Amino acid sequence: MQDARICLWRNDDALEVATFYTELFDDAEIQEVRPAVRPEDADLPAGRGVGVTVDFRVGPLLMQTLNGGDDRDYDESMSVAIITEDQAETDRVWEALIADGGREDGAGGASTATACAGRSSRER
Repeated sequence: MQDARICLWRNDDALEVATFYTELFDDAEIQEVRPAVRPEDADLPAGRGVGVTVDFRVGPLLMQTLNGGDDRDYDESMSVAIITEDQAETDRVWEALIADGGREDGAGGASTATACAGRSSRER
């Protein structure tokens, strides 16, 4: 069976990023964590090292994070549109995005260095 995934390149925190997304959404799960590919990374903690990939699902959306090395951090050129049920859910998602050093972008969006450049969007 073929599938396609959105791959988010990271420096060395692929598992952290996937965990952020799967904890943010009710209908989400980590599907598989593949270890680092370089022998020198074999003794690193789980989820660390170049080549680690984490497959996860957020609702029907298939995603993957990859430890690509070399300062692969997010910026506003990649964003996730989040459609919420009501204001309470919008507020919950917004708070998660700006917690722990995240920031508002001044145009209705928010981003965090460890997770995503995102946009808390309209209610359904």
